[in-house]
Amino acid sequence: MRKNIVLAFAILTGAIGGDSVVSGQVPRSAGAQHAQEYRNYEGPPVTLTALLREAADKNPDLIVLRQQIDVMRQRPAQQRGLNPPMAEAQIWQWPINSINPANTNMYMFMVSQELPGRGKRDLRAAVAEKDIALAENDVTVRARQIVNEIKQAYATLFIARKAIDVHLESVDLLRQIADV
Repeated sequence: MRKNIVLAFAILTGAIGGDSVVSGQVPRSAGAQHAQEYRNYEGPPVTLTALLREAADKNPDLIVLRQQIDVMRQRPAQQRGLNPPMAEAQIWQWPINSINPANTNMYMFMVSQELPGRGKRDLRAAVAEKDIALAENDVTVRARQIVNEIKQAYATLFIARKAIDVHLESVDLLRQIADV
């Protein structure tokens, strides 16, 4: 009775084909061939260093942050210069019933230039340089986050492949138990 249950279990799980039960012989290479068939992974082999190098070169977040640093490096020179001059025009006593600006009584044209106090421009340039340092730190932090994410994904892939190998080996072991 017990032998029939084991054989029925083996047939239902697919460990033994129906014709091999009758003959009493199970091909042992079928289980090993089955395990080797699923251990072949598609695509080229991937190394962690290759993934990290590609992420450092082609990650869009890092590319954008590096381009922002290039822009920020030009700001200290801009901050050392004077602000642009401003030109203004004001019109007073423009009548409500007239669209023509020539009918107004007063015009005032002004040109102004802001002159910062002593040392103000150098302080602005120093702040811009500190912003550059902060932006470079942002790139470093984001690069480390990306490296960490890649390492975690690579470890997850490794664990998943090992789990598949363990599962396939347990299938082979179950086939051997069913044979016994």
